[in-house]
Amino acid sequence: MSLKIVFGRAGTGKTSWCFDTIKHSIGSILLLVPESMSHETELRAGHEFGFISSIGADVITFERLAYRVFNEFGGAKGRYITPATKNIILSKILKSRKQDLILFSGLIGKPGFINVISDLISEMKKNLVTPEMLVDFGKEAVEPELKKKLNDIGILYGDYESYLENIYLDSNDNITVLSKKINEYKYMENAKIFIDGFSGFTLQEYEVIKELMKIAEVSVTLAFDEINSTSEIFKSTIATSKKLIDIALKCSTQIF
Repeated sequence: MSLKIVFGRAGTGKTSWCFDTIKHSIGSILLLVPESMSHETELRAGHEFGFISSIGADVITFERLAYRVFNEFGGAKGRYITPATKNIILSKILKSRKQDLILFSGLIGKPGFINVISDLISEMKKNLVTPEMLVDFGKEAVEPELKKKLNDIGILYGDYESYLENIYLDSNDNITVLSKKINEYKYMENAKIFIDGFSGFTLQEYEVIKELMKIAEVSVTLAFDEINSTSEIFKSTIATSKKLIDIALKCSTQIF
């Protein structure tokens, strides 16, 4: 349907614009915020609207939206692994793959190394990087150390995915699954979605926003003063704005 980007420096009233617009809107309304802002935003919503549900609006995060959609339509099958279980699985994989690892073989057993691998895999998932992509990147890499690192991460990540298949779920996949199911959620059809408080998005989140643009009116607030600004301060948020516009154009979505 549509994309509107509301921009301005920090403290210029972008969040207030969201609340004021919500007050005068009807139908399904979502205010999508980062997890770190959810409690504060819910308190403000309660202060401004009283019972926020009375105007059909909802404060939500990407993760909570995923669980809401999964509760109605189901997500992937399996049970979620805990961080501790994830580390146990990775520990087993590291030991079984020691002979195949080039750069990481000498790091197995080092304090904190499993957590590093766990975090790496989480980042790969959030940015839609698959084990197969890492293998391809490794083949194309010129720098020897990078080639070794990509090889090792690809092996561990691939084994981790195989271990989980049809048994466990990794919560880092939730947003990817959400992007594939969000168009089934009738509540979102012709809804007004306000996305506030973000400076950027993961590739997973961009996929969700892309799907929302197709079925709803999406407004995104971003902190920069003008789209052609050359200030380093706004470089990241301007890049976010341009990527959102590019997605909207590819989806033939109206831009305001």
